[in-house]
Amino acid sequence: MASLWTGWKKSAMNSIASDRGERYTTNSDIRREYRGSERGQSDLLISTTVSLSLGFTLSQMKRTVPSAEFEKIFGRLREILSKHARSLSVTEDTPVQYCLTGRAGPASVKAWGGKMKRPTIPIAWIQIGKNYVSFHLMGVYSNPTVLEGISKELQARMQGKSCFNFKVADETLFKELARLTDRACEAFKKAGFIE
Repeated sequence: MASLWTGWKKSAMNSIASDRGERYTTNSDIRREYRGSERGQSDLLISTTVSLSLGFTLSQMKRTVPSAEFEKIFGRLREILSKHARSLSVTEDTPVQYCLTGRAGPASVKAWGGKMKRPTIPIAWIQIGKNYVSFHLMGVYSNPTVLEGISKELQARMQGKSCFNFKVADETLFKELARLTDRACEAFKKAGFIE
């Protein structure tokens, strides 16, 4: 376990060092940098090490300020989901993420082998990423028939089975996505995945 932790620290320090044009090769270099650093640098090392241990990369940790276009898209997509906030729970509401969850229903418990794994499940969420704003809709994943009749333009925005990515605002697609969200949430509830 100690060597694994040292490896994470080494990776973190090499990532930080590469930003400065340096490279650390030995564990003693890492300890010297860690012990000799000022408080701000130490905090960066600790957060980098923890983040790397959780599976995030340094580039994912760097805060990017969302563009005005992404903020506009996020705001519009948030309006679509907030309409469902009365019947679901808002578990995340930040400037870069908005998430709705619902109480796990009998179909969810059945899918988990008859045991309640968690009291709530994610229904839909929006997240501003580096290259686009993502709109995830689990009702589409559980019941792909709700996708029948969607336009080619909206289908072109799909990535995977339940995610729609937007780089520019398109009100026509947002209106279609709002209708799809209504159908998907209703189908998710009707199938018993949420109460």
